[in-house]
Amino acid sequence: MKRIFVFGDSHTRALKDAHKDFKLLEPSLNFEIHWMLSEKNGAIRGDLRYEDALTTASDLLESDLLVISLLGTGHNIFGLIEHDIPFYLWDDYQSEHSAPGKDLIPINLIYDMFIDFCKKNKRILELKKGTKAKVVHLMTPPPKGENDYIKSKISRYRDKVIGDYAINPPKIRLKLWQLEMKALRDICEDYDIEILPPPECAIDDAGFLKIDYYGSDATHANIKYGKLVLSQLEKLISYWPK
Repeated sequence: MKRIFVFGDSHTRALKDAHKDFKLLEPSLNFEIHWMLSEKNGAIRGDLRYEDALTTASDLLESDLLVISLLGTGHNIFGLIEHDIPFYLWDDYQSEHSAPGKDLIPINLIYDMFIDFCKKNKRILELKKGTKAKVVHLMTPPPKGENDYIKSKISRYRDKVIGDYAINPPKIRLKLWQLEMKALRDICEDYDIEILPPPECAIDDAGFLKIDYYGSDATHANIKYGKLVLSQLEKLISYWPK
């Protein structure tokens, strides 16, 4: 029996909820999906300790699949809401322009920041080195393009009161996500970890997450999106040897 072991942060919730009534094309396939256990402000989140995930990963076989979702939230941390010093992005492929009251930041500096952010998480490489299974890291869903929707779902974000700070323009948030995903792809290539991009059918023509796949908060996707990712993973492991 082939196993798909999924372990990561909060983006695994959509997959775990989707799995409850997900119809497998290959009934013998065993999905196990976990959110890493942590404590924040006295609240317990998740259901599996990292140390236990390492143990499970070490038991996986070459025919199994280890799916990681531990990186990819930096674009929200750094850019969902405007920084204390608002900024805009510039690169060589865009004409330089000014934005009164905002600092210009070259995108190569943002990319380097995301590279450093990714490298600080040693858990990905530890999981990779500790398993015989094929290892895949999920890209996070692209950002939501509707700022009014985001405002309607949160009153605070990372200890900042929404209202005191503006939601960053959609194009800036999308560019930050794209830069982070490029950094994640490059880091995973160095680690010999495959990247699984978001399902194409869940992305609109501008590159944002389609409204049908919005989760009930500012940053996450929903069960419908989770089912698409489960289908991607099932298709991926179908190419593995028996």
